[in-house]
Amino acid sequence: MAADVTNGAIVQPLSATNTLKLTVTSTGDVFVNQAPVTSNRY
Repeated sequence: MAADVTNGAIVQPLSATNTLKLTVTSTGDVFVNQAPVTSNRY
């Protein structure tokens, strides 16, 4: 859930050569490095 994500957090990627920055918008949308995060949950 977007509520569990801290805006601007730098999280641990699988590869040390990458960095992942999380962004949460005021409407609850979540992005990782500017790419939208979607869910396949039904």
